[in-house]
Amino acid sequence: MALVIWIAIFKILIHFLYIYINDSFSFKDKHSLELYSPYQKVLPSNLVKLLRLWDAIGLPHEEKKQVLGLELPIIGFDVDPNLMRECMSPDSRTRLIQELSDFAQRDFQRLAGWLNWALNVYPLLQPGLSALYAKTSGKLVSKALLWVNRDVVRELSWVINHLRAAEGIFFFKSVTWNFAQLSDDVLRVYTDASGSGLAFWYPSLNTGFQSSLPGIAPTNTIFFFKALTVTAALLDSVGRLKPNQWVAIFTDNLNSVSMFNSLAALPPYNWLLMTAVDSILAAQVDFRIFFILGMDNMVADHLSHWKNAEAQNASPGLTILPFEPPRNTLGVVQK
Repeated sequence: MALVIWIAIFKILIHFLYIYINDSFSFKDKHSLELYSPYQKVLPSNLVKLLRLWDAIGLPHEEKKQVLGLELPIIGFDVDPNLMRECMSPDSRTRLIQELSDFAQRDFQRLAGWLNWALNVYPLLQPGLSALYAKTSGKLVSKALLWVNRDVVRELSWVINHLRAAEGIFFFKSVTWNFAQLSDDVLRVYTDASGSGLAFWYPSLNTGFQSSLPGIAPTNTIFFFKALTVTAALLDSVGRLKPNQWVAIFTDNLNSVSMFNSLAALPPYNWLLMTAVDSILAAQVDFRIFFILGMDNMVADHLSHWKNAEAQNASPGLTILPFEPPRNTLGVVQK
């Protein structure tokens, strides 16, 4: 089928033709129609060209499998090219929510696979798989029983809550942007953490925030503090933005960049990602994190070391305020 699609694209010149295993799909202006004689139906011109190619090479097809409309189901997701939106159908989402609710009696690997499929249209929900993967990691016996812990329950409950209100992907809102494409209307925040404090700084506001270290932290604490500061900066930023605006957060810690870009973290750090996703979805903003060299992050670095005079020398007129870092309230289980 891949070879057939190659012929359709490069020889028959059917533009915007895609394939998933043996399912082909495309789109066309609703006024671009042609008569396909074998079916005695008027169909989109791209579909007619493809059917004629299949006829020419002897590839069998059935009328009932040629689905078309303003919204099309593609690999189980409803795709609306006019709204530029991809989402799960209400029935599919309801079944997934029910499966998650009943997960204690199900196959862990099967459940993880189903959730991975849903991530195609709800990619921000990836942190909900952290505890599930931690439970199944390294297990070699396929049907062995596993204990369900509070982390698994909490994360899957978190996924369920977001799925109930999820809209899917709107493609115009999901454009790729990077450091080279930052426009003036992107809110920029520089973050840092040291052995004595946490800090972030808004250049456009010339305002910095600093905090003492929290009392409880997991091992490899400097990474935790760096990631905690990124989360704190994000929570503060979304309150300053309107829906569909962008925030770019800078850190000199590559582990934090990797964690927030991949939305994958070990269980002790996963609540930071869940908190970040909660804030992004609630505020409907777009967020990116970028690496910056320490020498280019001097104001936040000074603030994290409580060197306020040096920070104000680096950015004259700087206002310095305290902040309270987020706490792991997600870990509190309601009875």
